[in-house]
Amino acid sequence: MCAKNMWGNLGELELIKTPTSILREQGSILFDATKGVLTGSPNVQPRGDQFLIDFDIVARYLNGYRYTLFTVIHGIKIYPLKLENKVHKITQSCETEERFQEVVEQILSSKETREIVRTLISQSK
Repeated sequence: MCAKNMWGNLGELELIKTPTSILREQGSILFDATKGVLTGSPNVQPRGDQFLIDFDIVARYLNGYRYTLFTVIHGIKIYPLKLENKVHKITQSCETEERFQEVVEQILSSKETREIVRTLISQSK
């Protein structure tokens, strides 16, 4: 006799694009753009009912040196989330995935971040 499924049809659930998956994509883009010299790496740390995600630039040729650009903090429902921008020393709240992507783009394309990338690439050669 089979046990009764009390979960319902889980196959029909619409999945969410998470901050971690967005950051993995950006890490891969950095890897490709720098020909493997640098990568972006989201480091997820569950803490009680929250998730902390450090987004680091990793310099492969500098013994895996890591520079944390920002930390994302969210609960099980993801949004709203808090983003602690280490580059510009500010904390921002993101109510939606769209706002999160806007804030991440502002950080990644900023002159300060570009200078960090330039320095790490130069030191890796």
